Amino acid sequence: MAQLYNWSNKSILIADDDLINFELLKLMLRQTGVEIHHVTNGQNAINTIEKDKSTDLVIMDIQMPVVDGIQATVKLREMQYNGIIFALTALNTFKDIAKYKSKGFDEVVEKPVRREVFLKLIDKYLG
Repeated sequence: MAQLYNWSNKSILIADDDLINFELLKLMLRQTGVEIHHVTNGQNAINTIEKDKSTDLVIMDIQMPVVDGIQATVKLREMQYNGIIFALTALNTFKDIAKYKSKGFDEVVEKPVRREVFLKLIDKYLG
């Protein structure tokens, strides 16, 4: 039986330029009650957080146009955003993961995303 999660008082910003990836993540989060927002590049993620720092979790694709996920995360941390930021990437060697953590990411979510692993990781922070 699948674990039930209730994050109805939480919000997640998904920054991903691939609409299919966004829809897949949204589907995985569907029954959690979490409020979901979407942007398609790192600059829009920065702008969104700048306006409202109450976002609990940012899921940041690494490879995006305009401003990539690493640059956006560095900027968010410079802006004193203390929320949780997950890197979303297929580039996940130990060296890559160490790089992401050094740039301000809290966790790395591997593509393709596995639903239960993804939800348990979010629950570690929002649960």
